[in-house]
Amino acid sequence: MTRALHVLVIEDSADDAELLLHALRQGELEVAGRRIETAEELLSALNERRWDLILADYQLPNFGMPAALRIVRESGLDIPFVVVSGIISMATAVDLMRAGAHDFVEKDDLVRLVPAVERELGEAEQRRRRRLAERAAREREARFRTLIENSLDVVAILDAQRVIRFTSPSVEAALGHDPATLVARDILEFVHAEDIAALREALSRFAAEPEYVDLIEFRWRHSDGSWRTFEAAGRRLPEDTSIGRILLNCRDVTERKALESRLQRRHRLEAVGQLTGGVAHDFNNLLTIMLGDLELLQPRLEGDAKAEQLVGQAIKAAERGADLTERLLNYSCRQALKPEPADANDVIVEMLDMVRRGLGETIEVETKLPPGAWPLFVDRGQLEGAILNLALNARDAMPSGGRLVLETANFRVDAAEAAGNLEAQPGDYVVVTVRDDGEGMAPAVAEHAVEPFFTTKGPGRGSGLGLSSVHGFVKQSGGFMTIESESGQGCAVRIHLPRAAQLDVAAERPAAPAGRPPSQDGLVLVVEDDPNVRELVVDLVDNLGYHAVGAADGAAALAQLDGPSEVALLLTDMVLPGGMSGLDLARVACARSPALEVLYMSGYSDEILAKTGPEASSLRVINKPFRMIELARHLEGVFGGQARSA
Repeated sequence: MTRALHVLVIEDSADDAELLLHALRQGELEVAGRRIETAEELLSALNERRWDLILADYQLPNFGMPAALRIVRESGLDIPFVVVSGIISMATAVDLMRAGAHDFVEKDDLVRLVPAVERELGEAEQRRRRRLAERAAREREARFRTLIENSLDVVAILDAQRVIRFTSPSVEAALGHDPATLVARDILEFVHAEDIAALREALSRFAAEPEYVDLIEFRWRHSDGSWRTFEAAGRRLPEDTSIGRILLNCRDVTERKALESRLQRRHRLEAVGQLTGGVAHDFNNLLTIMLGDLELLQPRLEGDAKAEQLVGQAIKAAERGADLTERLLNYSCRQALKPEPADANDVIVEMLDMVRRGLGETIEVETKLPPGAWPLFVDRGQLEGAILNLALNARDAMPSGGRLVLETANFRVDAAEAAGNLEAQPGDYVVVTVRDDGEGMAPAVAEHAVEPFFTTKGPGRGSGLGLSSVHGFVKQSGGFMTIESESGQGCAVRIHLPRAAQLDVAAERPAAPAGRPPSQDGLVLVVEDDPNVRELVVDLVDNLGYHAVGAADGAAALAQLDGPSEVALLLTDMVLPGGMSGLDLARVACARSPALEVLYMSGYSDEILAKTGPEASSLRVINKPFRMIELARHLEGVFGGQARSA
């Protein structure tokens, strides 16, 4: 059903008003009309409802058409206004049209009324739709402007020649440029030389192919001269079919790329660490055999000076190999640490003379050790070695002399700071800093400084394992390390070690199980899966005047323990096949025989690594490869210096 037209008739004659409405109905228009004849009634009617049409006589006794038109115009309403009169001239009609009337129909020619009304209603509808479209466009523009002005991303519009036509205000915060200074300039002026070719090709495709959408990455020069990495989504503007303008939505991903780089580097270092740890473990077994056989051979060469010299050189070479594998294990975080309570200030003070001797007279050593350093629970020997290692590295960076500063500080890492360092965890740390004013390193070099075998020294001047072994020790101790350096600006290496609880840690260490002295016929049970190492250790124990038997794994060892001979000492490797580690074997064996003594051998030990508390420090461990004198010292500690006859 068609909606009735609401018609407002300004007419002092009720008959004339009804005549007009009748003419509209005769034209098959459904109408509902209301007659008024004063300005007050017009104002009231306009406020009461929406009218579709106004029909007005020109001259009313107390109300003229110019006044009526002014009231409608000032209301802001767009209502078709048709003047119907028979007493005005054409000039007056034109004036009325200029004042806002939409048409004029003479009363004696009402046949024109319906076509005029239909035309004006149609044009009014078009105006209404146009206003809605314009309002929607303004709203879209306002939303777009709000988004652009408040976006953290940089929005840029380019023409087909790559010239910047618009940039969002965010470009100032992101790149330090006033948006006005970028307009009318080629975007490639601000792009890194290595990225220009790829960006030029992408922009050409955006301009030529309306449906082409892609992500591109390029470096954009900051106003301070630095480079920021942006990831940009680009396409040709959808409504643009002629001049090929290009829309770029650019997001600063500099920090994300740096984080990805650090994550990749961490994964790379972990992979290298796993590889080096495995190699070092196998190499330690080989060195154990080499050193042991050489030491067993040495006494048999008495009187042959040349042979003794050769064996001595071979032993020294094996010891150098052992030192190398120890550094590899340090890097891979698989060394057996012996943590104990320590004060960083005391450690530095006690080793200060040694540091000064190692650096020489041309280097001034300064300390900054504020009182109140938080307590540590670390391997003191490894901490001293790390500080000395860093000091010697600093010496090499100051060939003409300089200044070395050793300093400590308490430092709290919050969640925000930890998020920027993949190795850091929130918490309290004691920071030991070794700072020099030497040659320094470029950031690209410093990024690789802790990688094994990486060195800036010349051939033969370094193994490339110094910083990597320090990094491994710090990481294994639950801390992290940072390096700050610039070419020609010196270097500061900071090792962050976790704060220990305020307690007497040593007092809490569990004592080793008390056992009765081993019987005179007690055995040393050597448990080692490598048959060559096992045979060698058995020979070494026998050669030292004790009696030993071997077992290849935990099951074989338990069978020996259940045998007729009393085992006094379990000498077991940490890592064993068959699902039972050396620690597992010791627990089961000691439960069966509380008097049993235990000594662990380790090429590296993931089990000890997992125990950073007091229990780990109470274990007796002999690290592979070991010398016969080291083994003798441990056996004397167990047997009280009483060697057994075979």
